[in-house]
Amino acid sequence: MTMEKSLGHTKQQNPLTRFVAWLTESFERAQMRDHDRYVAAAGNPREVSQRLHRIEQGEESFHA
Repeated sequence: MTMEKSLGHTKQQNPLTRFVAWLTESFERAQMRDHDRYVAAAGNPREVSQRLHRIEQGEESFHA
């Protein structure tokens, strides 16, 4: 592969790489907002602790 082809491939990949990074960051921010709302809705300190534990354990159904 020549240097020009290699650089061209990198330039073509950058927008896609940036888009994927942006999507990932957007998803993570949305997930953090969901977690914040879920914990804020707890009625007492024990429930806060339980909800945080569910999130830390990676339970997919932490809203249940």
